[in-house]
Amino acid sequence: MSGLVQKVTDTVNAWLENARIAAEGKIPFQGQRLADRIMQELLVLAAVISFAAGYLLESLSVLMYIYGISTLLAITLVVPAWPMYKKNPVRWLPNLPSDDALRKGEDTKESASAMKKDS
Repeated sequence: MSGLVQKVTDTVNAWLENARIAAEGKIPFQGQRLADRIMQELLVLAAVISFAAGYLLESLSVLMYIYGISTLLAITLVVPAWPMYKKNPVRWLPNLPSDDALRKGEDTKESASAMKKDS
């Protein structure tokens, strides 16, 4: 019985780990630009379509339903870090030592050479 419980626990933990990775949300700059553009265009299109439908049907509730559903669709397309947003990862340069670290390194070298001279 405990073997079954362990298998179920491992399976649930694997699912949760996959969900955590999927929801992590790290998107590089180009992906952020794409997501922003998709969101803006979808919301403008939704506003035009919902206004037209609400005007033609003379119903404010139709306008609100269409715009609300369109907003949920846009959020579903933009908020998760889908692979299409991760195509251009940022390649960062390696860290350079700061001026303080360089000065400390020079002081250390000078003191080490002075110690060698004294002995």
